[in-house]
Amino acid sequence: MKGHLLAASELMQLKDYPAAEPHIGHPAEELYGDLEPTLIQKGVPPFKQQLNTLLDLIQSAPTSPQTEAAFKEAHEGIDKALEAIPEQERLDSRFVVAVIRQLLDTAGSEYAASITNGRFAETVEYQDSRGFVRYADQLYQKIAPELQARDPELNAKVKNALEGLLPVWPDPMPPAQPLKTPAQVQALIQSI
Repeated sequence: MKGHLLAASELMQLKDYPAAEPHIGHPAEELYGDLEPTLIQKGVPPFKQQLNTLLDLIQSAPTSPQTEAAFKEAHEGIDKALEAIPEQERLDSRFVVAVIRQLLDTAGSEYAASITNGRFAETVEYQDSRGFVRYADQLYQKIAPELQARDPELNAKVKNALEGLLPVWPDPMPPAQPLKTPAQVQALIQSI
């Protein structure tokens, strides 16, 4: 969800609200339903309405201050859901590396889906994958010192993979041609 909203935020900053819309819609439409039983079990306050309100506002009043407030509320709902994971686990570098790996696996799949005949054909998938890689990097930055102390070899693998991956998505809009093939992207991900 954070990766999708990260992609949407970049597009909103570019004032490309129609392009931001699917990324705002994905958390509510594609992800929330799968998470809802666990959220209820963990006692997490529901936040689907915040996600839906944000989607409605990006469609009807994208430049409204209400949209900015709704964006913040959607992030807060996701953050509260993340707090259902015990803090010790959330801050454990091994757990975070597993999350990073999952994000990167998803990014690799989305990246591959964005390319047809050596060209970007699906912009939304390119942007999704960019958001996932950028969020994975944000997570890594939070644990890098602890991971370096705990497992320097794994730290080097994650750092090198992210340094190789981040430039593949230079901008929110795809470049004229892919900078790396899906196989090259997958190889970087598999190096972790």
